[in-house]
Amino acid sequence: KKDLENPEIVYKVGVLNELAWEYLDRDLREAHLYAQRAVDLADRNINLKDYGDSRMRLGSVLIKQEKAEKAIPLFEEAVEVRRQLRARALTDDQFYAAINLAGAYDNLSIAYSMNLDFQNSVRNEALAIELLKPHQDIPAVSYMIASFYNNRADGFQKYDRFVEALAACDSAKIFLQNLDASADFERGRNLLIDAQIHMDLAQCDD
Repeated sequence: KKDLENPEIVYKVGVLNELAWEYLDRDLREAHLYAQRAVDLADRNINLKDYGDSRMRLGSVLIKQEKAEKAIPLFEEAVEVRRQLRARALTDDQFYAAINLAGAYDNLSIAYSMNLDFQNSVRNEALAIELLKPHQDIPAVSYMIASFYNNRADGFQKYDRFVEALAACDSAKIFLQNLDASADFERGRNLLIDAQIHMDLAQCDD
């Protein structure tokens, strides 16, 4: 918290976002306070990354508070900002820009799902998956893709499109099976479970 005395706005926004993340599982009221301050400060700043990151953090707090309808416009803004950042990114930074944008799509998908808008939920998961497929040879990315496919399957299931749900489950299983020979496979599987996949992996094996 002492770092907030730093006069640099860019630095302060980052610290506030980190504090919001730190309190996310301990004190939602404090997390919301810091995340809102980060948003307010980012609005006075010309740093595009801070603008997007602050909205991602406040949106995440609102999801925890079960206020998905308020999180959706924040995640939509974050998606737009990260699209712009990806368009501007140098070749060497394209991978990280894609990961960040996919994360924004995934958060937006979760918010739509909580708000019972399953069509927009699965649409945004599809956008996240397409961004990551060019990098699927990286184990950590394959874990993410499998997780997104499971979220997509959950969305399809919720509005009774069971054929699409099964296809998404099969895709998730394929990505996991492709990693079977990896020494990190079990760790990756645990990461997916810890990330609270909406459809349990066991259901995909049925």
